[in-house]
Amino acid sequence: MRIIKLSDFDRAFLTGCDKATEWQLPWFTKNFKKHNPDAKLSLADFGMTTSMLDWAADSKMFHSIGQMETTSVKGWFLKPGCMLGTPYKEVCWLDTDVEVRGDMTEIFRYIKSNKLLMAVDNPWTKRMGEKTHNSGVVAFMNKPQILRAWAEACVTSQERGDQEQLHAMLDPLQKNVHIEDMPTKFNYLRIDFLDQNSVADIRAVHWTGYKGKEKIRELMQ
Repeated sequence: MRIIKLSDFDRAFLTGCDKATEWQLPWFTKNFKKHNPDAKLSLADFGMTTSMLDWAADSKMFHSIGQMETTSVKGWFLKPGCMLGTPYKEVCWLDTDVEVRGDMTEIFRYIKSNKLLMAVDNPWTKRMGEKTHNSGVVAFMNKPQILRAWAEACVTSQERGDQEQLHAMLDPLQKNVHIEDMPTKFNYLRIDFLDQNSVADIRAVHWTGYKGKEKIRELMQ
């Protein structure tokens, strides 16, 4: 049996999926490891198929694989609880529909104590008229208080998704207190392309929505 040293839990990237989104996992993992070969990547099972779990174990690309207790809620509502339960001191969550295009380890330089590090969702901020953040990439250290509150709220959430739940919990002042703005290059959204939002040195593209998934299938061919 391999002995895991405490230092193994200093820092890691985290992703997760269920049987509906697991088709993206090999593509996501290949891109991530291509640009971040030495980074620790952990996987959360939100209800994956046995065949995909076998692939994940055989691939040897994951530092650890853990199972979340599945419920009737949609998979994305399990994300905050998964982040809360991770044993790592510094964590960066990545959705599996994120196309990693470069070194992501720099992201840890931007983490602030007691805050979530998240990119401003520029397209939705523009359309809604109020600042909102995208939860496709989230980094933090030492389990900030807002992470626990977010995870608890998602258990019975009536919002469309985990991102909307966090937005509903915080007024503009509270967002400044609990969320640190992440450089957009670490979470450049599909609609940022449509809005022609110029960002240099894009490290990750988040292919959101149905059209984003079509793009991923195209990239996988």
